[in-house]
Amino acid sequence: MNKYLQELRVVCFGLALVCGSATARDVNETIAETGAIFTYMLDTGSGNPERLPSAELSTKEGWQIVEADVADHAFSGDAVLLNDALALVLRQASGSAELYSQVDGVFTFRASIGPQSGGSDVAIQMQEAVIEENTPGTVAVRATYQVGGGEPQTLQYRVVTGQIFVEVTDTAGLGSVAVRLDSRYLVVPDFFANDLVYDATDFVSDRAGLPAENFVIHLVEGGDALVTCVWKDREQSATAIVDRSVPSILGTDIDIANDGLVWVSLLERPDVWHEADLSAKDGDTAIDWTPPFPARWRADFLSGSESAESWNFEDEPNPAYESPFHGSMAYPCWFDSSRAFIQAPGSSDLPAQKAVIYPIDRTQGTPLNVFCLVDIMRATLGFGACQYVLDLEGLDAQSSPTPALVMEWVEKQFKAGRAERSRDTIVERLNAMTDHVTHADQRIKAYGAFGRELIGLLGDNKELATGIGVAEAARKMGVIASELEQSIGVYEAMEDPVVATREASAGVVAAIGQTDGLDRCERIAQELHAIGEAQDRILSEARMAARRIAQLAADIKNGGAGGGPVAAIREQASALLRAAS
Repeated sequence: MNKYLQELRVVCFGLALVCGSATARDVNETIAETGAIFTYMLDTGSGNPERLPSAELSTKEGWQIVEADVADHAFSGDAVLLNDALALVLRQASGSAELYSQVDGVFTFRASIGPQSGGSDVAIQMQEAVIEENTPGTVAVRATYQVGGGEPQTLQYRVVTGQIFVEVTDTAGLGSVAVRLDSRYLVVPDFFANDLVYDATDFVSDRAGLPAENFVIHLVEGGDALVTCVWKDREQSATAIVDRSVPSILGTDIDIANDGLVWVSLLERPDVWHEADLSAKDGDTAIDWTPPFPARWRADFLSGSESAESWNFEDEPNPAYESPFHGSMAYPCWFDSSRAFIQAPGSSDLPAQKAVIYPIDRTQGTPLNVFCLVDIMRATLGFGACQYVLDLEGLDAQSSPTPALVMEWVEKQFKAGRAERSRDTIVERLNAMTDHVTHADQRIKAYGAFGRELIGLLGDNKELATGIGVAEAARKMGVIASELEQSIGVYEAMEDPVVATREASAGVVAAIGQTDGLDRCERIAQELHAIGEAQDRILSEARMAARRIAQLAADIKNGGAGGGPVAAIREQASALLRAAS
């Protein structure tokens, strides 16, 4: 595909040159004639001492297009990497690359990406920008930075046709990428359970570790942009950068491990996320927000801590929703004729004061040029939400023998009249599903044992509750462990999922060849779906709890407090998470 794009752009570029030199004529005209879908390498012609205003990015007056395949171009001004969704500017006078969204020719600065300085008083200066790729499908620049008086450090920035992200590579063992922006909230998503949603007041220090394994979402101040940071290796750690005096979330530092990659993506749309104040609302209320495009929208209900209660919007109200964990309740968020309705869920112990809404996945109606979190995961990490969670927990992400997927296939055999001839394969897949449910059950019980042990340790050991910030961190550990124990207690009070799955599987096999076989299979499939959904949710909740506890222990240890018990807690939580792989 890239070869085709390259040949096409070269032909178009040659035709454009017939009308005048690309360096002398309007650059926007050349891009319009050649094709805005392509990637471009641009030279601004002169260095800019300050961040480029949006108007200059729009007009590109005096700029030059670096012709495709030219790699030895010496920049006389600043380097600009461009596609139809974003622009990345590498200014000679800056210590980071500046990322702009592009919508209908209008550019908006959203974030800077560069090396971590290690301190606010450490100067960073770009020394050199060298072209690494320059084709219609990809443009890339390797930037060398001088960070204080240390050795030069290098990052490669790469922009690809049709994508909304910049790929950042550490080419010289830099160790950390700094992303800076103006963020109202920072979200650590959890696909099957509850998100973590931080504002600046949730952090006890200006640098705080995040319990994120591969991504975080910054909800940019103003409500019109999401900036998502994704990294390849889940061993890489992420740190929130906060100014608690304002208060404001300033960005994220991402440590790079094992030659890992970092992607920084933009989703720019008016009202792409929304904050609803629920403190004065009673009952179901229409909120002053309309989704800007069809998608799977998520509402995170906040009630005083970063642990949200997360629900996806439904297409209609449901006053008698049956929750496997909360029983019968009114579903808390829905759309009605494009209007959004919301009410604080009655399942929460504390009343929600706010709800934060953002798009987590696409639906059939989502425009092709809109990329939600799951789209970005597929484009960068290579898989979707379900496969991601299964892979983390060692539950065979390749074949994914979940109750949902297995029973979808089994039902198709019954509907097509192939159940009898597929009996052996059906039995094989049902056995794989039972193994999957058994493995998930064992993992959930391991998390439960960890939570109970931690509660005992926190209650017996007073050494944790000393030092600045340590008491608060230890208190949070106790709250998380108690929430974990409570959630798993609800799960353990349910019918034994392994026994229920075995019995249900036997019922499916017994239905093969029966006149009412399809009806029986469909009824059993509903039971198995409920088992799978319950396990997915509790497993996600438990894993998130262990991640949070491990991160709190790391923060205490990094602060020089807590002693041996903290190290033991961190190692136990980390070992539990590693055991899944």
